[in-house]
Amino acid sequence: MSTPPITMSGLSDDTGMMGIVDPHAYESFVSRHWTLESLFTHFATQMHRRTLLLWETGDEGSWTITVENSPVAAHYPIVRQAAGPSTATRGELVVVSYDTLTMAAQFPHKRVDAYKEWQGSAVDVAVGTYVCAVSQLTEPGMVRATTAQTSIYN
Repeated sequence: MSTPPITMSGLSDDTGMMGIVDPHAYESFVSRHWTLESLFTHFATQMHRRTLLLWETGDEGSWTITVENSPVAAHYPIVRQAAGPSTATRGELVVVSYDTLTMAAQFPHKRVDAYKEWQGSAVDVAVGTYVCAVSQLTEPGMVRATTAQTSIYN
């Protein structure tokens, strides 16, 4: 686990969606036979509980995400942004792919933080509630298309 500022490279996104979760409070299992409707209802509930922030990347691919303790500098162009509250109940937040969320939704033994060491996607923060702002700096397909900055600050 690392403390901000950190850069995570090569985070895979095969669906155009990623998220930030509190792996200790996020309730992952939905049903072995979940539907898209039940899954998105579940995501909305978890977002309301402040255990998940979900965003669209605009395309699938491999992403480089920089986690900072402050908002994106004003001179950077932001082409897509998602923001919301996120609570770290035990001092950790994890960046996850939609695939990780769906596997955990379908199988009760799957954890959303199962690959955090391998992917380097865990962020060490103090226990508390944060404003998380995900700022994509270029459109998919552009030179820096795989760059997004996630700001976590309270």
